[in-house]
Amino acid sequence: MEVKISVIMGIYQPVSRQVLFQAVLSIVSQTFQEWELIMVDDGTSGKGRRWIEQAALLDPRIRLIRLSVHQGLPAALNAAIAHSRGAYLARMDADDDCDPRRLQRQHDFLQHHPDYAWVGCCCKLIDASGTWGHVRVPFAPCAHDFLAHSPYIHPSVMFRAAVLEEGYRDKREVGRSEDYELFMRLHAQGLQGANLQEYLYGYREDQNSYQRRAFPFACQEARVRHQGFRALGFSGPGTLPYVLKPLAVALTPAALHWRIKRRRYEDDVMRYRRICAAVPQLDLRPDKQDRLTRYTYAVFAPVLCGFVLWVMQEARRRGIRTLYFLSRDGWMMHVAAQHLAPAGVKCRYLYCSRLTLYHALAHIDMETALRLLCRPSLRMSARTLLARLLRSETAQHACLKQLALPFAADALMTADMAAQMPALLQACPFFMAQMRQTAAAAYAALQGYLCQEGLGRFAYAIVDSGWIGSTQLALDKLCQAMGLYLPQGFYFGLSRLSPGADPTAYHAYFFTPATQLRRRSWFVPALFETICSAPHGMCVGYRKEAGRWVPQCQKQDVRAVSWARALSTGVSAYAKQLASRDLRQLSAARCVKLTQRLLYALMARPTQMEARWLGRLRFGDDLLDQDGELAPADVPSVWEMMKRRLRDQPLTRSPWPTGSAVRQGQSPYAHRLWQWLREVRR
Repeated sequence: MEVKISVIMGIYQPVSRQVLFQAVLSIVSQTFQEWELIMVDDGTSGKGRRWIEQAALLDPRIRLIRLSVHQGLPAALNAAIAHSRGAYLARMDADDDCDPRRLQRQHDFLQHHPDYAWVGCCCKLIDASGTWGHVRVPFAPCAHDFLAHSPYIHPSVMFRAAVLEEGYRDKREVGRSEDYELFMRLHAQGLQGANLQEYLYGYREDQNSYQRRAFPFACQEARVRHQGFRALGFSGPGTLPYVLKPLAVALTPAALHWRIKRRRYEDDVMRYRRICAAVPQLDLRPDKQDRLTRYTYAVFAPVLCGFVLWVMQEARRRGIRTLYFLSRDGWMMHVAAQHLAPAGVKCRYLYCSRLTLYHALAHIDMETALRLLCRPSLRMSARTLLARLLRSETAQHACLKQLALPFAADALMTADMAAQMPALLQACPFFMAQMRQTAAAAYAALQGYLCQEGLGRFAYAIVDSGWIGSTQLALDKLCQAMGLYLPQGFYFGLSRLSPGADPTAYHAYFFTPATQLRRRSWFVPALFETICSAPHGMCVGYRKEAGRWVPQCQKQDVRAVSWARALSTGVSAYAKQLASRDLRQLSAARCVKLTQRLLYALMARPTQMEARWLGRLRFGDDLLDQDGELAPADVPSVWEMMKRRLRDQPLTRSPWPTGSAVRQGQSPYAHRLWQWLREVRR
């Protein structure tokens, strides 16, 4: 058989027989068969020598070369190159693993792309327990990609044989940086490499890898960096931190550097899966490649199911047999409740919104309704506010003409401006006449819908995300006027209560106004609401059709609907699995602890991938239904927000500040401190 690819492997004192055999067998099992494996024993002694001999017998295409004394990896690879026969040279380490498709994919790439002299790939990071992280490298690295670290993962690379005619530099010159020096030298010669954007190689890395790195090797790497940068055409004071980086790493304790490394490259979903060890071992679908599915099983579903289990426990303890999950935040909770609700507890989904409730409330308490409708928002102006208060565009324009606004109608309102709006609106006869008409119709429609759904005929509770309890306050006043039972409220969290609310009727799972200041400071309500949103738009009213009151919802973005449906499927499947297990071991305290660990990792310390992926989701306020990115990448810094606050200027804050900071390459800690100070002031 013709040899097209020579796989070169230098071996010195293999870690174990099993690891060595795994590496060799990953080559033997390749789909591409026209290869040879050249194993170079670099002076191994003891039982490791016997393991190498046994591994060489696994396939007749394996050739074993021995060096009399240990000379280092560059010498071993040069010996392998000298005995190679293939047109391509593929690297492989004796403690790694590779995908069966690796050689085929890299061979085909070089065959069809003659401009590239070599090709690598992205890698999985493995240890004794399996895959723990991933390293993604750029497709076509440029010279500046060498500053931080090598943009190629050396053992994953396949070269054209002619590229390695000069071979590797001697160990005494480059230490353990033979790969770094080689790639910079080739780039300086005008050659170009590529990286397949597939994870075709398993690179073994654990804490022991850092224990073996001595300071003399760091000095050699610093010298290699300095010379390589000069050869690539960029040097000077700006490169000094990158030149000295190996020295800083060598002086860092191995355990600390390992933690930093793991934090950087650790697969996020795998991190979440380890956290989820606090719940029964369910099917977390590690085989699923879809990101939303993986995060649903690893993060979103455990959090939501933990909350729903707490709700069921509290409802049973308080003798409540009917639960109403409020739209839109209660959609995912209702999906989970279909499987987790005990016998005798009815779970229903109630279409309503703060807008429908506040409009109806204006019929019986205009002052409170206007105060709630005019609450400060992220991007609210007088014009956008009137668009929600009055349905007719003609009425909105007429009202703007008659209102004696001390500021521009399209100007973003500060907190002080928003506080002035109720009095300004009540002083406008035209607005009050239009609002009373709207409120009367909204009250009649809401009353019909609530009675139709059986609300208030017996003891019940509402379930919602929470935050300030204004929805329940409005519902209390409305139910009292309609002669209905007042509800209890179960919430994911409550940061504070609206004035006039009865604290005994509000029950929070994750934090309350009086407890868990730390949780309130890093928790992101907008992110939670966006993740849990329903596959329908905001409820804006009710219409009677065929004798029944039918909720009217705004049209929802197609991407948001697709997200919600996919998430609903995952939450339902997870809750179904959870319901089939013994749930007695899942105490409320255990679920809360799990929730804290999961959400803190996502909300307070998001990765770049999480910030970009989730930050691009559209966030809609349930009152104004404003549409914008959850974590926009153009928000002001904390210092700028402080200056605007001092000047009483409108704040263009991000709904998810830490996500915006990470998207912009900033540290999230300043934003977390700012949020903590805001919570302390409350």
